[in-house]
Amino acid sequence: MQTPTAEEMEIRKGLDDLVQALRAKDIEALMAHYAADTVVFDIRPPLRIESADAYRENFEAWFASVDGPIDYEVHELLVTVRDAWRSAMVCATSEAKEPTGRSPTIGCG
Repeated sequence: MQTPTAEEMEIRKGLDDLVQALRAKDIEALMAHYAADTVVFDIRPPLRIESADAYRENFEAWFASVDGPIDYEVHELLVTVRDAWRSAMVCATSEAKEPTGRSPTIGCG
């Protein structure tokens, strides 16, 4: 296994911070991790989201639809750093209690 570079470690630390913000439903801390022109492919509709503002709306709707904290666990993480390009592909699961008391698990893993 190759030793992660400093840039890869910085991305992994950012993801750890993002996960903590998501679990706490801290929208400001969460959105601090997304560039204005971000493009995200997500499991919740809409599947392709083309700005941080649109993604914020998606998160706000999700947070409002669950009671209590969100359990979010990263199972796989692939970080790629090439020249000025950075990418992170994440396989994770999330579980949160709906107002009905149901706790569906969403994601891969």
